[in-house]
Parts: sequence; structure tokens; C-alpha cells
Amino acid sequence: MPLIVIYFTQVGDSNRWLLIAGFFTYILVIGITAGIHVPLTNQLERLNVLNTSGKQLETFRMLFVNRWTFWNNVKTVSSLLSSILLTLYLLLPNR
Repeated sequence: MPLIVIYFTQVGDSNRWLLIAGFFTYILVIGITAGIHVPLTNQLERLNVLNTSGKQLETFRMLFVNRWTFWNNVKTVSSLLSSILLTLYLLLPNR
């Protein structure tokens, strides 16, 4: 951890914003997984399919799929953006 702090405080790295933005977009991906997808998966696991009516299953599925898909799209875009930013940071020369 101290090495990260030292690196972020270095002088002369004009592309540092790429590293910082890439880092935060990656943290967003981890946050979505831990804060949204894992709890949704746990809800799905607790659902007792055998004792639930068809209408309740349909309602649960629509809510689950809509929420999961929205946040999965956000996670996908964030992952892609993080990859692009971090790759650019590695490829562009520092000035």
C-alpha cells in the first residue's frame, strides 16, 4: 500500500490521470459484484421454487433479470473502460 501512495505522489507523470481513472473504474466493477450481483445471487439461491406460485416466480424473475442485466451492462462498460485506460497508461510515454 505505501508503494501505491508513493507512486501516486511522484512528480513528472503526466499520464497519471489514466492510472487513477482506470483504478477507480476497476473498483466500480468490484463494487458492483460485491454490492449488487452477490446479493442478487444469494436471493436467487434462497428462493424456494417448489413452494412458490408461478405468478410469484414470474414477478421475481422479471425483477431479478432487469436489475441483474442493468448492473451487468454497467459492469461490462466499466471493465472495458478500465482496460482501455490502464492499457493507454502503459503504452503512452510519460512526459
